[in-house]
Amino acid sequence: MKKIPPLFYILMLSQVLISCDQKDYTVNVYETKKETNSLFQNSIPEENTQTLSWTAPKHWVKGSANGMRIASFNINEKDKKAEVTIITLSGMAGGLAPNINRWRGQIGLPDVSEQEVKNSISTVDGTLTNYLYQFIENPEKQKGILAAIAKHNGMSLFIKAMGDLSVIKNEEQTFKNFLKTIHENKN
Repeated sequence: MKKIPPLFYILMLSQVLISCDQKDYTVNVYETKKETNSLFQNSIPEENTQTLSWTAPKHWVKGSANGMRIASFNINEKDKKAEVTIITLSGMAGGLAPNINRWRGQIGLPDVSEQEVKNSISTVDGTLTNYLYQFIENPEKQKGILAAIAKHNGMSLFIKAMGDLSVIKNEEQTFKNFLKTIHENKN
C-alpha cells in the first residue's frame, strides 16, 4: 500500500480553512420564463379541435385522443394491425420532407431528398381541403404508412395510418375515402 505524504494532508487542511473563512453566505434566486416548444404543442385551442368531424369506417376501433392527437383508431385483421392518427400542429410543423423522412425512419427506411419526396407525393381531394398523400412501404420489415398532410386555418393536419404492410395495403382506398369525410362543423 502506498503511503500518502504528510504535505498532502497539510495542503488539504489549509484549503478547508481558507474556504471556511468566507463571510458571504448570500443565496441568489433567479426566475426565468419557461420556454415551450411549439412543435410539440397542439397548435389550435381545444375548442377548435372539436370543429372537425369525420365518418370513420365501422371496422376502425376508436382509440384515445390525447396531447397532439385529436383522434386515433385501431385496425385489426387477424394477427395484423395498424393505427390511424389525426394530429394538428401549427404551420407546416417542420415541413413536408422532414415529416416524410421521420415517418420513413419509423418503419426502417432511409431518408430521401426533398426532390424525391416532391416527386412521390400525390393529392387526394377532400371535403375540407386537398391532401398531400403518400404511401410508404418497407417490404423487408413488412411495415407501411399511409400519410396525408393538409393545411387548414393556419394549422397542419396530419392523418397517418401505420402498421403491418398487409393491413396498410388493404386499407389504402378506405383511408382515402376517410379523408374525404373530414369536414368542419357548421355551428
